[in-house]
Amino acid sequence: MVTVRLGCEGEYGRRLSRFLETHLDKSIRLSYYTQSAQWDLDGRSQDLLIMDRCFYRELSQEQRDLLDEEAVLWITEGEEETGYCRLHPPGELIDMIAEHTGTGSRSGPDRDSNLKICGIYSPVPDAGLGAFARARMREEELFLGMEDMPGEDDQTAGEGHMGDLCYYIHLKDPQLLSRIRELSGQVSGYYVLPSALSFLPLLELSEDDYSWFFSKLLSGAVYPGIYVGLGNGLLGTGHLMKHFDSLYILSSREDRVRMSCCDYILQSVQAGYENLRDRCHIVFREDYMGAEEGGYAG
Repeated sequence: MVTVRLGCEGEYGRRLSRFLETHLDKSIRLSYYTQSAQWDLDGRSQDLLIMDRCFYRELSQEQRDLLDEEAVLWITEGEEETGYCRLHPPGELIDMIAEHTGTGSRSGPDRDSNLKICGIYSPVPDAGLGAFARARMREEELFLGMEDMPGEDDQTAGEGHMGDLCYYIHLKDPQLLSRIRELSGQVSGYYVLPSALSFLPLLELSEDDYSWFFSKLLSGAVYPGIYVGLGNGLLGTGHLMKHFDSLYILSSREDRVRMSCCDYILQSVQAGYENLRDRCHIVFREDYMGAEEGGYAG
């Protein structure tokens, strides 16, 4: 197992370590040091060392003697020919680590498949989210409701909702695909599993539960495409986002507050959140439904 040793103090170091823990390949072990006194390197050449110059200056001379400075991947304050600039998206550091260690990363869907999983996020409950999905979906595709609460159209979609399915996901039911078909309803040729009465059952599922769930969906190849409706309750769940091939943010031209909020979220995602930066897009509800049709008009 390859070990990556990260030396970086302060809030930036803590946030960077959390990002790496989520995204690094499972074959990589991360050791994070918040203070130079904790540094315990004993000359193990197979370890990849990552630190900034400030952390290095705080090391003792004995600790420095054990370092090969040319082998260190430096975190730099600005643009340099080598090293990782701390102002850049952290996904770049993941790529550098993969190149140095010869491993991959967990930053995107771990598969080679034509089946795509598309997330659609709205900061407020909005019928426009469903309208956007309907405009894109083809026959036999699946819409999973993971919003904060169900919409009015969801009430007659099927026999159950996403909260019911959470029970079977947690049990890792081998008949999960049949459960989805039983709980969902068919609308205009595609399948809809409505959102739960609240998103709390979704928060009870672990990272392992979600990984198993999406792997099951992909391996079954029952649906040619999968769309997932999201609200605020799950947007910050990083281990969920990594399973999406793309993410669409439902904004509004008529509501300036909502537009500013969505633009900020887009910028945050494009800064490196779950490596969705090139696969995250703004769309406008007005392009898919008029305010008079219901939902949130701003």
